Amino acid sequence: MGELTPLEEAVLTAMVLPSGLAVTAMIQEMVEKGGEVSATRKNLVWRENQEDREAFLATLRESREINQQLTLIASLNEVSLGISA
Repeated sequence: MGELTPLEEAVLTAMVLPSGLAVTAMIQEMVEKGGEVSATRKNLVWRENQEDREAFLATLRESREINQQLTLIASLNEVSLGISA
């Protein structure tokens, strides 16, 4: 494949910005959801109440899923964009 024309570069740049903004919004939503799940988990009396124990385990699973997704996004950004924390 050859070099991109200036028009093709402009189109590509115009497509990258909205997708980057969408990914940023998704990351922000996951971080907020993770905070909510963590706050919910802290309010449960899971040692004494079976329903709270089940809810605790569900929030723990959800937190792990969110963390795995954020870790994957971070890894992809590092590999594809050279961005690391």
